Amino acid sequence: MTKRSFIRRFFALAVVLTVLFSFLPKTFAITEYEKIIELPTTSVSGWKEGESVTVSANTVKDGDLAAISFTSNGVLISGSYSFSAQWSEFGVKANELLLKTRIFISDISALAKTSGKIALSGEGYSFSWKISDLSLETGWNDVTLNFRTADLSEPIKETAPEDSQTEPAEGEETVETEEQEETGETVTLPITADEILLKINNFSFDAERTASKPLTVAFSALSVCVPAEAEAPEPPEPITDEIDNGLLIAAIIIAVAIFAGTFIYSAVYAKKEIKRRKREAKRRKREKSQQENKNEE
Repeated sequence: MTKRSFIRRFFALAVVLTVLFSFLPKTFAITEYEKIIELPTTSVSGWKEGESVTVSANTVKDGDLAAISFTSNGVLISGSYSFSAQWSEFGVKANELLLKTRIFISDISALAKTSGKIALSGEGYSFSWKISDLSLETGWNDVTLNFRTADLSEPIKETAPEDSQTEPAEGEETVETEEQEETGETVTLPITADEILLKINNFSFDAERTASKPLTVAFSALSVCVPAEAEAPEPPEPITDEIDNGLLIAAIIIAVAIFAGTFIYSAVYAKKEIKRRKREAKRRKREKSQQENKNEE
């Protein structure tokens, strides 16, 4: 194989693999989602800040758009949005819903990611996600949170007198503790496949600040989404900023194929080149020997 032939075959292989890679986005297409609820993030209307926190719609920009932002000089940073008297109702299974948003962190070192959560709550329950589970960085972060992996919390009901206590329904498991009965704390229950999210009326977040300098957290493009009716696929795994496994595997296979192809072609070319040079050396040696014999004669 000549050097020119090797180069042609190598580039042919590269072209084939490039064409194959171009079809991967279609093969591993991400499910499209429709917005059910979109919270306003360009105005402070409806938003409430926590203690020692300032809320603004002019402090942080997401491109050319304003973003709702919260700046804290205290130990905590928190904020919430209430839907006033209007509830948001949709008869969709909770495990099909996603909470999508863009989160801005002014300084990730000032955010205590070991505590805090983002939550959507309704009639006595709350779907929440721990901030520690998100791979947030300084600046803007695209975040998608899956309801089927959220913590579902329900308030503990007051303990009734012994003579009026009712037995739990068949298959129902109580998880109350003495401390929870006294304080009214919430318990965390797993979301089941048939869990229906009927109404929500509040969005909130809270976290701790670790540094002495101010911390600003902002939200943009905040919405609850559901899979498009035309597709109705299984919802994807919850996304923080993780790489899609299918695309990652395909990329690794392509990279290995390119490396293997290059290595094989290089090995074959090197082997043939070595043989050619050996033959050329023998030929020259033979010609030299013949020339020396002629000179002696």
